[in-house]
Amino acid sequence: MISRRSIRIKVLQALYSQAIINAYDSKNAKEIYNQSIQEVLEVNLIYLLYFREVIAYFKEYASIQSNKFLLEDKFVDVSILDGLVYSFLSQNEELTTRIKKNKSEQYVQTEFVRSMFKDLVKLKEYSIYIKSKSIEDESILFQAFCKRILFKNEELINYLESYFANTEEDSDLVHFTLRRSLRNLSEKGSLQLSLGYDEMKNLAGFATNLIEKTLESDKEFMSIIEPKLKGWDADRIPILDMMIIKMAMAEMLYFESIPLKVTVNEYIDLSKLFCSVKSKDFVNGIMDRIMKELQAEGRIHKKGRGLD
Repeated sequence: MISRRSIRIKVLQALYSQAIINAYDSKNAKEIYNQSIQEVLEVNLIYLLYFREVIAYFKEYASIQSNKFLLEDKFVDVSILDGLVYSFLSQNEELTTRIKKNKSEQYVQTEFVRSMFKDLVKLKEYSIYIKSKSIEDESILFQAFCKRILFKNEELINYLESYFANTEEDSDLVHFTLRRSLRNLSEKGSLQLSLGYDEMKNLAGFATNLIEKTLESDKEFMSIIEPKLKGWDADRIPILDMMIIKMAMAEMLYFESIPLKVTVNEYIDLSKLFCSVKSKDFVNGIMDRIMKELQAEGRIHKKGRGLD
């Protein structure tokens, strides 16, 4: 399942893009967020297509080898084409429709497919699978392929980043589909692949509300933040640091079903990811003082199991 942390990062990027031009327009911020999510889904489709094409290349490779002179060069085991993974990927109508709609084929480069095919057949997991043909070994093989080859292909990443700037940065979001589905393959004996559209749709409300509440409450939040700065000029605080604090405040006050501890930990982690060491400590200190003040004033209300 896609984590809220990934969505928080995309929201932070959208809000930051507005803040640096001093435009606090929630409509524009939401448009930027939606565009970034659409790019994530497009790149996810492209990776799925490459995944499928690398397996499909077994058929082309077998045809090439059949023309070789030596008998030992002719035989190529193509049984992988009958496995659950390729059968699903080649027959799934939704995947095929999405690929055509997004014109994902334009990003498939033959040299990348051939290179990853060669790396795939060198995996020890491939040799094990060819001997056993078991569902469990098929799952293990393709998990290894994704982890060590497909998602680590620097040339492919660089190529995709020329079209989608955040390809590597969004890797956790982009790769979730295959990682999760392949882990479940050996347990369920079938492949149930989500393309991410439903998950993103389910989290759209969280993202939209977070954008709106953060921007709508900007003046109120600043009135709470400024007294905590202790000699610091608010205009000299890095924009990203300030936005993380404001997003955390929005969650504390307006997202009743999200535990306070979760909010604090998530935004501390964001400060570690995106702020300097000095800046991170500053953000964490301000957040802690604000949280204690809001609690003392009785302004934080959480509802749900274990939150009352």
